[in-house]
Amino acid sequence: MWRSRQGLLLVEAVLSAVVIAVGLTYITRSLSSQLKALGAVDEYATLTPLAHATLLELECEIESGRVPRRDATGSFDPPYTAYQWSLSASAVEAPEAAVPISLVGLTVSRADGTAAPVVVHALWPADLVPDEWQ
Repeated sequence: MWRSRQGLLLVEAVLSAVVIAVGLTYITRSLSSQLKALGAVDEYATLTPLAHATLLELECEIESGRVPRRDATGSFDPPYTAYQWSLSASAVEAPEAAVPISLVGLTVSRADGTAAPVVVHALWPADLVPDEWQ
């Protein structure tokens, strides 16, 4: 009887070790995916303000009467040198609009392409959009 009890304790110990190993594996995977998600959120928190600030800067240039920049791509000043931006524009069919309008898109991304880009759109009068953005 003593021998069967020892065998049962050994089986219980092995099963407990297996359950703990499986549990630790899932916990490790969960922590890894959480760290990746946190990195993506941090990257998004950097890209979004850069995109909004750059588009606002372009709109301020137009509002002040200056000609908007012609280049359709560029990079940021330090400490954001790892990021780049690009502009695009397309005509929008709006029969009820008083003037022709264009949809301007500003894409901000990491230069190495390791993060998903952020795209911000705005509607501008078509005559203010440079041909290089088309």
